[in-house]
Amino acid sequence: MKEVTKNAERDTILLALKESGNNKSEAARRLGIHRTQLYKKLRKYGLHIGSVG
Repeated sequence: MKEVTKNAERDTILLALKESGNNKSEAARRLGIHRTQLYKKLRKYGLHIGSVG
């Protein structure tokens, strides 16, 4: 079940980034989290700034 939650969070982050045109501040706003928290989650899931989208 943990893996499903992680995948769902990762997918939600990717969608927010896609919908915001990779704008991290806008993606964080859409997710309802602070931008620094988004960066922590990007590192957690191994998502690199240039590789999203």
